Amino acid sequence: MGKFMKKISAAFLAAAVCLTALAGCGSKVDGTKTVMTVGDEKVPLGAAAFLARYQQAQIYQLYAMYLGQTSNIFSQEIEEGKTYADDVRQDVIDDLTDMVILRQHMGDYKVELTDEEKQAVREVGKAYEEKNSQEVRDKIGATGEHVSLVAELQLVKSKMMEAMAGDIDENVTEEESGQSSVTYVEIEKEKAAESGDASADTSKASDESTSSDSDVEDKNAVKKANALILIEKITSAEDPAKADMSALAKEVDSSWSASKGTFTTKKTDDTDLPSEVVEAAKDLKDGEVAKKVIESDTDYYVVRMDKVNDEEETEKKKEEILSERKQKNYDDKLAAWKEATKVTVDENVWKAVVLSDKVPFDFATESKADSSTASEADSSTASKADSSVTESTDASAASKTDSSVTESADASAASKADSSVSENAAPAVGAGTASAAAESAAASVAENAASAAAESASVAVAESTASAAAESTASTTVESEASSVAENAAAPAAESAAVSAAE
Repeated sequence: MGKFMKKISAAFLAAAVCLTALAGCGSKVDGTKTVMTVGDEKVPLGAAAFLARYQQAQIYQLYAMYLGQTSNIFSQEIEEGKTYADDVRQDVIDDLTDMVILRQHMGDYKVELTDEEKQAVREVGKAYEEKNSQEVRDKIGATGEHVSLVAELQLVKSKMMEAMAGDIDENVTEEESGQSSVTYVEIEKEKAAESGDASADTSKASDESTSSDSDVEDKNAVKKANALILIEKITSAEDPAKADMSALAKEVDSSWSASKGTFTTKKTDDTDLPSEVVEAAKDLKDGEVAKKVIESDTDYYVVRMDKVNDEEETEKKKEEILSERKQKNYDDKLAAWKEATKVTVDENVWKAVVLSDKVPFDFATESKADSSTASEADSSTASKADSSVTESTDASAASKTDSSVTESADASAASKADSSVSENAAPAVGAGTASAAAESAAASVAENAASAAAESASVAVAESTASAAAESTASTTVESEASSVAENAAAPAAESAAVSAAE
């Protein structure tokens, strides 16, 4: 099973499910009620409530880490008549729908849970009940069975994604994947100054325009001449194919630098490169430099073909194509199953779970004093569990999360970055994640969850007292033993939830 998929199950089963209810907690939530029906299967409110609080805690950690504040989050209006809270609540329902439908189709791919995996998810629920008072569990609205259900659904989803990802055509042709690599220097042209006030004297404006255009032409002529000098420097180098084009460009103009890129050799429109660069490069040989300055409406280019057949880039392209196929296969089949399944949501039941800045939930970790009393065996197991989550961080997903939250003045963007555990499972079969080395979720759960869950995966929800001191203790700060929130998703929750296991 892919590393990203392992990470999701391991993180959920063996690490950061610890929550703490902060000041202003809501009233008791009856998690036994049916919040939605998927086909003939009834889904308890407790499962949805737990996912909602879990995601809420992730969001608080992301905002605290990247923006330094956790206020006025859920009241933000992301579009007319829709708040961030509304968006997150819908995400939870969508996630549960997907996971339940995937579990209903396990037989289609002969997916099963091992006895060890079943025991692991039971341990999660058991630990949750042991670590939290009845009063706190009532306010969350989730029992141990509800938490175990969510853990089971997560594990089933990860295994289904892997099975579905293998159900594709893995033959990738050279025409689809063959990549050519180039290096080029992009030189921006000077632009004419914009016209002045429309009310100005027209003859004067005309003179200024002529003068401005003439000045621009002169400056661009100089830039083009310098580009020719650069071409001469590259071609006269001892080995033009290996010449450092950035260094040579800076010798001509300190503001210049070189960029690298690729295009599909037999489908030249399959690229992010400027079309003028591709057009100039496609007829060149390895290491050859275009003899003239390439020109577009806005830029000049100096272009070198590095490799007509770049094997390393071709392999990357093949992986990208396969990932796209896996994602499409997953999306198409899940969409078809959803289309054929009747799903109803009881909004009167669902409204009992309120996502509000006045009712915050955040992750909690055991203190050093608490962890120091753990046995040596427990400490070793917890350390393995923590390592499993930390080491499986996906760089692409983390990058996306980083980017999304940095831009999260827009609540919609933040919503994507803060997507729930379920949502972030899907991109595992997409570009940037499915290509990771495979390790089975079963092995991950067997190694990490069964013993670590009781100590580190429990929902250690500690409601604060009314005193200011208690509120201060129940802050959004996570102790140094906790792993920071890393993203989804789309996306991601597993990284976001990665809190270190108890020593």
